[in-house]
Amino acid sequence: MDYYRSNLRLLKKRDPALVKRIEEVSPIPSIIQPEINIDSSICDYEIIAVLGFGLGRHIKELIDKTEDTTFILVVDPDLKAFKYALSSVDLTSILIQDRVVLSIGEEPHFATIIKLERYYQNLKGDWKIKIITHQWFLRRAPAYYKDVEKSLKVAANLALGCLVTSFKISKYAQGNLLKNLPFMVKCPGLDRAFGRFRDIPALIIAPGPSLNKNIGELKNAKGRALIISVDTALRPLLRYGIRPDLVVAADWSKKNYDYFFKGIDTPDVTLVADLSVFPKVLTTFSGPIFVCSCGNRTVNWLGRFVDFRSFTARGGGSVTHVAFSVTELLENNPVIFVGLDLSFPDKKTYGAKGICLKKRLEERKRMKNQEILWVDGVCGEKVMTTRLFYNFLEWFEVAIKLSPNKRYIDATEGGARINGTEILTLKQAISTYCQKPIEIDNILRDVRESYKVPELNGLTNELEDGIEGWNRIKEFGRKGVRVSKELISSLKRDMVKNQLFQELNGLQKQIINEERYFMLNLDEVEDTFMKMEMGLKGIEQDEANTQLKVAEIHKNFFKGILKISNRMIPRLKKTRKELSKIQGGFTNETV
Repeated sequence: MDYYRSNLRLLKKRDPALVKRIEEVSPIPSIIQPEINIDSSICDYEIIAVLGFGLGRHIKELIDKTEDTTFILVVDPDLKAFKYALSSVDLTSILIQDRVVLSIGEEPHFATIIKLERYYQNLKGDWKIKIITHQWFLRRAPAYYKDVEKSLKVAANLALGCLVTSFKISKYAQGNLLKNLPFMVKCPGLDRAFGRFRDIPALIIAPGPSLNKNIGELKNAKGRALIISVDTALRPLLRYGIRPDLVVAADWSKKNYDYFFKGIDTPDVTLVADLSVFPKVLTTFSGPIFVCSCGNRTVNWLGRFVDFRSFTARGGGSVTHVAFSVTELLENNPVIFVGLDLSFPDKKTYGAKGICLKKRLEERKRMKNQEILWVDGVCGEKVMTTRLFYNFLEWFEVAIKLSPNKRYIDATEGGARINGTEILTLKQAISTYCQKPIEIDNILRDVRESYKVPELNGLTNELEDGIEGWNRIKEFGRKGVRVSKELISSLKRDMVKNQLFQELNGLQKQIINEERYFMLNLDEVEDTFMKMEMGLKGIEQDEANTQLKVAEIHKNFFKGILKISNRMIPRLKKTRKELSKIQGGFTNETV
């Protein structure tokens, strides 16, 4: 049998880019398959990272021993060895599995963080990643696999941080999104500016303590580089008479609006806003607006009905990460960081004047409650940072490694050392890279004026269906709360009613049958299911009052679904009403 052609045909359906790279190399003459012990505890893990492909026998065993929901990521640096495996054995049982993703001959950070992000569509979850390997593989590429393990830890930390944040804010952010939905059709998605600033320098301005040192130099870059301010740096820039070209906003909270946008009049500044920002950020902003999405699947779902082409910012946990993703989309080069300390010199949280005292005090209080670390600084000294900022630092280092042909310059003049950047003063960076005049306003205007408001019937019909779907989900949730309370009452009287457990399971299945409408609020619904699953997993089987605790967890689940329904239905109705005002009566002059 011609294993190579058969395997390659299957692989091409999954990863044509990998096939192209395989065809450019010759297979090594032989490879061994070390014995790898896979015990029953493997079933406890949602994600399994396999370091080393060999002839794939251990991967086939993993597929047989794990649930269909277990994600298996296989990482191997050796294309030639993998080509030999393709030629030697039938890999059909591996290559037909959607839950098995192969990363062969790829850079460690791409092989892990990006692959995970693409599979799950975002980095969010309490990921327990099990690493399966053998010393034979590790000895062949020790440095490579060490970087892979480090990147897996970074991915798990980022995912946990996003999960904790999601539990706290999903209901607020999702509410904002539905209120802001009209802007998804009124304003162009930033995707429409793809590549329009190719090889044009960009400055990302963050509000770190070191911004005090060089904020005045930014005037010399105006009109000669794309100046991108994060929202927290806008007031300080305006105070110094500096008008950025873009300001990026991604925070859901009213506080963020109050601190950084309230009372601001910037008709000459373009806003790039995530659709989950506090609505007044969009409704009161006096300048042009582009919208984007930080991986929100509701936006992706609804966007299909209006040909909405928003770029999706890669989540990293802060607005500066979104600004970084903006430069990736626009294809800026070089990218110059300013005010990006990622640390707290002299225990200061913010730099230049313009950040209100209340916000500074809040940040100092938050810093006291975090783990403190010491990392290398740009001047060779050790600087103080937090675990959160250290995760941010690692994210930037990973992202920079993924763009080896682009130049990144750290012109912060202080703070943590970001590996992969060239260290210059801001004055040096501007004099070296920002000397050619650029018609930035004309480029942005051309993109805006090319946008036409789409037909809205598909979107409004989807919202009408969503209102009906969520009314059904609301009724199932209401019944679930009632049945749960009845079950809890009977269990407290030592009366076990199995039919009530069955009724709860039936109601849960009926809710799941409406999963199409979950897409209108997927993050919050997933969080509610996840809380229930985590609660059930935390109960010991021989624990006293097990059934009572299970009933309590189900009651909280149905209460959560009911609360979501009670918020969703009026929001959907209001959004549908706002869209009806736009339909047929909107012109581009309003954008």
